Amino acid sequence: MKKFLSIVSALCMVCAVMPVTKNTIFDSAVLSAHAYEEVTEGMLTFRKYDDHAEVYKCDTLAVKVEIPSEIDGLPVTVVDGFNYCSELTSVTIPDSVTSIGDRAFEWCINLISIEIPNGVTSIGKSTFSTCSSLTSFTIPDSVTSIGDNAFEYCSNLTSITIPNNVVNIGAGAFDSCHKLTSVTILNPYCEIYSSYYTLGGTRSMDNTSITIYGENLSTAQAYAEEYGYSFATLDDAPEPETNNDIAYMEENKITLDFNKDGVVNTKDAAWILVYSAEYGAGNVKSLEEFFQKNQVN
Repeated sequence: MKKFLSIVSALCMVCAVMPVTKNTIFDSAVLSAHAYEEVTEGMLTFRKYDDHAEVYKCDTLAVKVEIPSEIDGLPVTVVDGFNYCSELTSVTIPDSVTSIGDRAFEWCINLISIEIPNGVTSIGKSTFSTCSSLTSFTIPDSVTSIGDNAFEYCSNLTSITIPNNVVNIGAGAFDSCHKLTSVTILNPYCEIYSSYYTLGGTRSMDNTSITIYGENLSTAQAYAEEYGYSFATLDDAPEPETNNDIAYMEENKITLDFNKDGVVNTKDAAWILVYSAEYGAGNVKSLEEFFQKNQVN
C-alpha cells in the first residue's frame, strides 16, 4: 500500500507540473503531422512535409515562374503565396498540384497567362481576385468547387466556362467582372450562391448584358431569371476562349528578352510594361498582335 501511495503521489506531482487534458495526445499528434521544413529554390519558397511539399511564397519581383513537380523527391501538391506579385505575367503549374490556396494569386495585376492542371479539385476564396489582366481562363474538369470572390475584380475577363463537375459557385465568385458577357455552366444542378454579384452582375446595372448558358430548367436558368440575366441554352454557347501567348512565345523563342538582343535589361522591362498596359486596356489581344503593331527594339 505504501508503494502504491508513493506512485500515486508521484503521478500527482507530475500532473501538477504538466497537466494532462483529454486533448494532450490529439494536440501532440496534430503538431507532429504539421511539422515542416522550409527550403528556397530560385524565386520560390517551399514547405516540405513528410509526404508532400507546398509552394509557400514567391519573390514579389518574379515575372515568369515554372513550378517544379517535386522538391527533394516530394511531390508539390499545393500552390500558395503568389499574392501581391505585381510583376508576375505567367505561371506554369505541374500536374502534381491538387489544390490552390485561398488568395494564392490575389493582386497579381499583370498575370496574363496561367493554366490549371486537370487534377486541381477546388479554386479557393479570392484566389484570382484583382488579377485584372486575365481576359480568359480555363477551369479544368477536375474542379468541383469555386470559392467566394475567386475571380472578383479578373476586370478584363470576358467569358468563362464552368465544367460539369463543379457543384458549387461561391458568393461573389465573379463580382465586378464588368467586361464579362458570357458564363457557360455545364452542370444543370450546380449550386449558385444567391446574389446579384455572383456571376458578374450588380443590383443597379442591366444584367441582360451578361448571358448565362445552361440546360433548360437548370439552376443556371433559375439564377438568370431571378437576377435579370439573359439566358440561352448550351446549343448557343460560344466556344471557350484561350490565351495563345505562351505558345506564340515558345514558337518565336521570345522570353523576357523582348527585343532579342541577347540580354535582359531595362529596355525589355519597358516593353513588357507597354505590352501589359496595352493588353490591360484592350488595345491588343495577344503578343502576336502586339508585335505586329510595334517594332520592338
